[in-house]
Amino acid sequence: LEQAESPKPCLPAAIEVIDCKDNRDLYVADRRLPIREFPTDPKLIELIPNGNQFEGFVQDQATVKTILNIASGVENGFPVLLEGPTATSKTSGIRYLAHLTNTPVHRLNLNGQTNTAELIGKYVPNNGECQIDFLAEYNAGRISNEQAKPIIAAAINHKRPLSLLENQEVANLLDLTIPEWKWQDGIIPEAMQQGVWVILDEVNLASPEVLERLNSVLETPASLVVTEGNNETVQVNSGFRIFATQNPKEGHVGRNELSDPFNNRWQSYILAGPDESSWHSMLDLWVFGRQPKIELHGEQYQDPVAQAIYPTLAKVPQMQEFIALFARFFHALFENTKANDPNRINAVYTRRDIQRFMYQLVTTKLYSRSRGVHIEKQTIETHPKKIILRALFEHFLESVKVEDRAKVQTILDAVGLSEKAFTLKMSHQESPIPAALSEE
Repeated sequence: LEQAESPKPCLPAAIEVIDCKDNRDLYVADRRLPIREFPTDPKLIELIPNGNQFEGFVQDQATVKTILNIASGVENGFPVLLEGPTATSKTSGIRYLAHLTNTPVHRLNLNGQTNTAELIGKYVPNNGECQIDFLAEYNAGRISNEQAKPIIAAAINHKRPLSLLENQEVANLLDLTIPEWKWQDGIIPEAMQQGVWVILDEVNLASPEVLERLNSVLETPASLVVTEGNNETVQVNSGFRIFATQNPKEGHVGRNELSDPFNNRWQSYILAGPDESSWHSMLDLWVFGRQPKIELHGEQYQDPVAQAIYPTLAKVPQMQEFIALFARFFHALFENTKANDPNRINAVYTRRDIQRFMYQLVTTKLYSRSRGVHIEKQTIETHPKKIILRALFEHFLESVKVEDRAKVQTILDAVGLSEKAFTLKMSHQESPIPAALSEE
């Protein structure tokens, strides 16, 4: 008897949460990161990226490689700088990792007007409150005033902070003067003390003078003395990490060249732009629920469990062939918007454009009233060609300047997604498109 062939083992997911004994760990390829305890502070909970933002997050080769590099920085405590064009998962990769590890994230978009006050802090008008932490002072045995003690003790017993009036009363009993101004930490010292992450987006738009203020923060270990305020040394929580992202300087107005000493303080990664297979993998996941098979450092990975966002589209004949053509079209469109191309299409295209286009395919309902009183409802299931051509027209032709429409039309013709070049047989029910629409 022939021996039955043993089933091939499933490949592990490239990014996966695994429960092991008393611990929950996140694996990114061959790296492991601990998952934090969920914070109890409502303000920190709000800073954890919500999982709904990552619906349909594709684990393709380039994306997982980027997240693996981010994970390396997290594990080793290095500041990480990601440079790459639009749609290379720079910021989203960091936020996705933060979501999976229950990590709060402060995010700041830098620009030419960014100053050190946003990063380090500034003096702001006081609201009449004494800035001394009376509860901590009481617990440390440093409050001796017998009239102040019961006020503070009552707040501690009820597990609440002092009210403004109580704070002022205690300050008065201790003969303390309440200043008119108070120091307010910026996001850097705040994150350092909280032990959370910071993302500085578009870092090369900020002035070099502002960025140089971060030099000590980018050392290993990080440190900061708030010379702008009370000259205090910030107590750095071990969970603190800092990241920066930027688009390449070439072809982008207003971007500064980072100095070599400043650049050297980061663990930098240069990311290539998305290729046609990147867009195709994303569409394949959204429609058919398939994550791509990838290989990193000699190991293969593929998420066996994936949820399609638009499963209705999977039922349309030749949808697999359509998403391949659409990926080719979108990549050609994306490449024709590069800033250094004199014949560029004056537009910016991202993952968001694909989301809107695919959503329109699913939700659009057209009504034909050309047959007397009979009204016919047309959807992607009954009239896929008509719905697709209408969505392409609205999203990619009408959305660009008149002088750029011929360029977009040429790409549609070349890949076979225009009225005259469309050859896919996606429905036998579909009647010919009226001449008035075909001339749009």
